[in-house]
Amino acid sequence: MNWLKFLKDKIIFMLKFNYHYLRFTFLAAIVIILLFESKIVLATEQPKKVATNRPKIGLVLSGGGARGAAHIGVIKVLEELRIPIDFVSGTSMGSIVGGFYASGLSSKELETAILNIDWNYAFEDATKRESLSFRQKQKDLSFMVKSSPGFREGELILPAGFIDGQKLNFMLKALALPVVKTTDFDELPIPYRAVAMDIETGQAVELASGDLAYAMRASMSVPGVFSPIRINGKILVDGGGVNNLPIDVARKMGADIIIAVDVGTPPLETDKIKSVLDVSDQLTRLTIHQNVEAQLKTLKKKDILIRPKLENLGAADFFRLAEAISIGEKSAKKEIGKLKKISVSEARYNNYLSKHKSSHQLLTLDYIKIVNNSCLADDIIANRIRAKLGEEIDLAVLEKDLSSIYGLDIFERVDYQIITESRKTGLLVNTVRKPWGPNYLQFGIKLADDFDGENSYDLGIAYTMTELNHLGAEWCTEINVGETPRFFTEFYQPLDFSLHYFISPYFEYKNRNINRFDSGNLIAQYRVSTSLVGLEGGRQFGTWGEFSLGVRRSKGEAEVRIGDPTLTNFKFDDGNFFFRFSYDKFDDVNFPKHGSLANVEWSFPREELGADLSFNKVSFTGTSAYTWNRNTMILGVMGAIVPEDNIPLQHTSFLGGFLKLSGYYENELQGNQLLLGRSIFYRRVNSINFLPTYLGFSLETGNVWNNKDDISFNSLILAGSIFLGMDSFFGPLYLGFGRAEGGHNSCYLYLGRNF
Repeated sequence: MNWLKFLKDKIIFMLKFNYHYLRFTFLAAIVIILLFESKIVLATEQPKKVATNRPKIGLVLSGGGARGAAHIGVIKVLEELRIPIDFVSGTSMGSIVGGFYASGLSSKELETAILNIDWNYAFEDATKRESLSFRQKQKDLSFMVKSSPGFREGELILPAGFIDGQKLNFMLKALALPVVKTTDFDELPIPYRAVAMDIETGQAVELASGDLAYAMRASMSVPGVFSPIRINGKILVDGGGVNNLPIDVARKMGADIIIAVDVGTPPLETDKIKSVLDVSDQLTRLTIHQNVEAQLKTLKKKDILIRPKLENLGAADFFRLAEAISIGEKSAKKEIGKLKKISVSEARYNNYLSKHKSSHQLLTLDYIKIVNNSCLADDIIANRIRAKLGEEIDLAVLEKDLSSIYGLDIFERVDYQIITESRKTGLLVNTVRKPWGPNYLQFGIKLADDFDGENSYDLGIAYTMTELNHLGAEWCTEINVGETPRFFTEFYQPLDFSLHYFISPYFEYKNRNINRFDSGNLIAQYRVSTSLVGLEGGRQFGTWGEFSLGVRRSKGEAEVRIGDPTLTNFKFDDGNFFFRFSYDKFDDVNFPKHGSLANVEWSFPREELGADLSFNKVSFTGTSAYTWNRNTMILGVMGAIVPEDNIPLQHTSFLGGFLKLSGYYENELQGNQLLLGRSIFYRRVNSINFLPTYLGFSLETGNVWNNKDDISFNSLILAGSIFLGMDSFFGPLYLGFGRAEGGHNSCYLYLGRNF
């Protein structure tokens, strides 16, 4: 029994031991197999993990003005080498190139866009005259100094920059249209940051959301040149002064490897600092140089720095952009050894491109919203927007519409945004009134000297109060001093939201000389003073024409200042109805290249209105300009026709002076009837945008007659001139020589308009 029990216990022990042993062995085998299999998996999958989790690459583009076009050449090489870019940060011009690249444009598309931009047009704020309201065109004819500073509480207020950037804004928005609905810059085809500076604190501001074009515009707002941009309550200017090469920004975005492109202008050498302008320029260069050097110290061995050699290319040389692109491309190719290390296969690069390419978005308009901070009614702005609900937005039409609103001349900027609310696409039109308004000063000057003792001058100043009510009423007062002292005040009241109809009461007091010549000798001079009140109303036709009618009542006195003692002083009364039609499609009133300008007035002085005599008078002018290449031809005619032979002295007409029978003295010829025809040719002889200069000549024929029966072809006088003309800040300036038949010669120094 004991033996049997012992055997039984041994058998049970062996079974239990084998069970645990087998279980342990089984579990151990499973663990070994799993570990072995995992090693196989790790060994086979590790290369895929390296390829998938490649280092993230950040492209950093510096500011540098026109030199920034070199960035495009660098991007060309990056594309050729199949280098995927994961993040882009940029400042100033670098923010523009980087922003468009981040929006999905290729280097080829970037090059085409940058080279096709008319930079002279983009950097000019003046609205094309074709977009000015007809009211503004009339002002344009009156005062030659186009700058209009504000005047408030006895203080002269200047704009925050020479350029508001209206045209540049629109160009940037047009190029950024494919991503116009993307307001988070991390959701662009390539995540992007623009760097600007808060002008209040001097701190760098990283723009990571909002309107892409607006962010780029803020980053390149060079202080004193471009007006600052207000974003999220901050007043922003060009970021070059605080972070011109934002390497740190790209690292914060997640970049493992940096490709930094520095196109900044280096500091001047000592021998090139010769003037106060050089000193000012050097201070700017040093500020930028120091913050760039601080960023460069953060570069690591794996990072790549590209510095295109742009020594002879200036920040303002926008006519050399193609050259800058080529230099950028050559500089990038010098770093090809380092760049190839971060290149990927063609298949992986194509996959990258497919995920980082933007596509055109259909922008069908569902609603229009207007943000207007002026006193004008929203309906005035809405009437100038032709976009139709349910139709795709036409950028060309929209630009003209916004230019028309800007042409009202009370806004610093007229902008637009494409917005989405409740899955509906809207057009947001944003108007920003001039912070230096709404009251403005404008100046004018006219000089004439014939180098023979006859000279004259007039200086003028106008004070205009705008936005007086929701229809845009204005009150303008002008004061002239000089040969023709004048005081004029007018209240101009539009009558409808389209601004087509208007009414305008006004008052004028002026003095002028009326001279009488005999064979070139001054034999008498009257000093004529006139007080006049008038009321005018009419209709404007778009931006090109106006029909008006009105009534005028005046009193005056003529005092003999030079001449026969038997001549007597006299007083006069006048009252007349008038009709006027004006047409203006001139592209420029100083030296026009295209378009026409015309004015016809029919006046009816009547004794019933208090006039000394009743008669009829038709006055007219017409001028057309034609241009080819650098050459311009002006054809013009002017006249005054009075059916009656005897009219008051104050209604007589005058000829003589530069381009009005050149060779004669100013207003030497006087008569009741007047006819003048002229052709003027001038050629642009320089390429300086701020001081265009012309060489030209004129052929003129005409005369004045006291009696209509004396008008004949044989009595016409032939005259001509040669001249050098400059479109100066104060207006068109001429130096010329004129000759008319009969031995009349004269030299002229003339500052004033002639068309």
